[in-house]
Amino acid sequence: MRPTPRSLLIVGLLLAGSVGQALAMRNGLAVRVLEQQMPAATAQAAAADAPSQGKQVVYVTRQELEWGEWTLVGLLSVGLAVLALHARGIRRRNAQLLQVQRRLQQALDQATQSRTATELLLAEQRAILDSDFIGLVRADLAARTVVWANNAACRMLGYTARTLPGLPMRALFVSQKDYDGFGERCLYALRQGETLHEEIRQRRQDGSSGWYQVSVGPLQAQMAVMAIVDITERKLAEDETAYLAYFDALTGLANRRLLNNRIRQALARSKRSAQYGALLFLDLDNFKPLNDRYGHELGDLMLKEVASRLVQCVREVDTVARFGGDEFVVLLAELDSDAHKSGQLAAEVAEKIRLSLAAPYQLDALGPLSEPVHVTHAASASIGVVLFGNGQPDAAELLLHGDAAMYAAKAGGRNRVAFFAG
Repeated sequence: MRPTPRSLLIVGLLLAGSVGQALAMRNGLAVRVLEQQMPAATAQAAAADAPSQGKQVVYVTRQELEWGEWTLVGLLSVGLAVLALHARGIRRRNAQLLQVQRRLQQALDQATQSRTATELLLAEQRAILDSDFIGLVRADLAARTVVWANNAACRMLGYTARTLPGLPMRALFVSQKDYDGFGERCLYALRQGETLHEEIRQRRQDGSSGWYQVSVGPLQAQMAVMAIVDITERKLAEDETAYLAYFDALTGLANRRLLNNRIRQALARSKRSAQYGALLFLDLDNFKPLNDRYGHELGDLMLKEVASRLVQCVREVDTVARFGGDEFVVLLAELDSDAHKSGQLAAEVAEKIRLSLAAPYQLDALGPLSEPVHVTHAASASIGVVLFGNGQPDAAELLLHGDAAMYAAKAGGRNRVAFFAG
């Protein structure tokens, strides 16, 4: 269907100018612009006379053309306003989309951080479960059996992952007393919702025992988790340190520190019980030549032998101490309430010791070239004896009196017993 001249004219008016005319010519119309409006009859006659090259002539006044231009400008303005509103809406939607995108990114970042934290926590938990230093044991409180244990706990206790689970808890304790006592303290702490921390001895599968730092806490109903750390080496070091603080490392006898404590205790008991005691101060005769000729190894063997003989000559309640070098002290407590009888008893013990120490020493060691060396050595002891009672004298003075009596024995020819004559 071909467009009508009026419709094309309207299009020309809307589009205005050369664009409208070009559109009219493509559709068989010839547009003539008039300066003013002419009557219809005149316009028809003019159209018939004007050369139109076979096209239909349409007259448009200048005023109508300008009106069309202004109409187009108005429509364009409206279109631009609509486009501006549309663009504003697009910008608003873009801003909203950007805000949503940011929120989604934040949520994603938080989820990633949460997942990272969770993975880190799980990794830490796996590290604890697989730790070589912390043993973990889950126990059934009702059945009192091991339910589960990690590899570290199995290694510490000498079991395997198959033999430890299902084992009665009693099998891990050295004695029934230890088991009952720990169980009572553990159940009490768990009922209070607390964690029990203790250092206890536990039995290994091979029958040996070790020291462990144990922490027990509630896990769930009738279940508890026990964390254990092997502290056997630390306890042995502590015991050795405590031992060396009071005992001689070579002979195992009491050292000066423990001797002083024992003397003070003996003096206090003597004062309460009104009984006498005695202190024997010994120095070995002919010990230095052994050291000079064969070295300290044989000398140490002889000192150990002297310590053994001294212990065999006295009661269990008496104290034998190495005072230093080749000097020894024997403390005899609560001999008798009579001073004279107490002196006789002390003299008997001193003579027994003198005879024991005078017996030859059979010593075996290795020489400079690791060859076996056997030495028979003759030695003796000079022994000084001092009685004490009624709180007199004090510990330091008592040792000085014993030392003086010992030098009196040496001055008298050695290998003899002398009493303090002060």
